[in-house]
Amino acid sequence: MTPAQLEELLRKFKAFYRLTRRETEILQELLWERSIAEISETLVITPRTVKYHISNLFQKTGSTTQKTLKRILRKQKRRFDSGLDVVPSDEDDEE
Repeated sequence: MTPAQLEELLRKFKAFYRLTRRETEILQELLWERSIAEISETLVITPRTVKYHISNLFQKTGSTTQKTLKRILRKQKRRFDSGLDVVPSDEDDEE
């Protein structure tokens, strides 16, 4: 995957899961297989803050571990590649 493709994929994940800028940055680091300590150093935040953002990612994606998070994201990427679910629909807007 090229850097431009990764950037586009992260943009789609951000919109679909309603991620914050920082959550998206953390997600990118996780996809690069970086450890919490490495993410903390790269983004100049505490390891506790990294864990907080990872917890938010878990909550927003419905995952419980980094392994399941990556599996969910791979599945969602396939859906994006098929043209599905690029932006989530709000059930509240259907009324």
